[in-house]
Amino acid sequence: MSNTFLSQSDFKRTVHHTDKLRVAAYIRVSTDEDDQENSFEVQKAYFEETLMRNNAWTSAGVFSDYGMTGTQKKNRTGFNRMMRKCTEGKIDRILCKSISRLARNTADFIRTLDTLHD
Repeated sequence: MSNTFLSQSDFKRTVHHTDKLRVAAYIRVSTDEDDQENSFEVQKAYFEETLMRNNAWTSAGVFSDYGMTGTQKKNRTGFNRMMRKCTEGKIDRILCKSISRLARNTADFIRTLDTLHD
């Protein structure tokens, strides 16, 4: 049986790219109430500016799911498109407001990390 855990040195290892990193951002707002609208727009503007401002990065896009719960990954089309681009090798790094935006439970989060690691 192979060890699926990373050693501390592998975990801390930085991959050095000669090209610019392809960086994407992910936004998820769970409800479409008015107070959330501002949060979505503020996050989108922030990530678009952050992606453009960093000269070491090439923007791989801003992916989003609006009014979607994080517990139903199959219904999150923006998340699924982003993950597909990751598995195709088109995204090197993902920015998001918080881990809870990526996944709402530990099992989904671990599966997402495993997919990204592979």
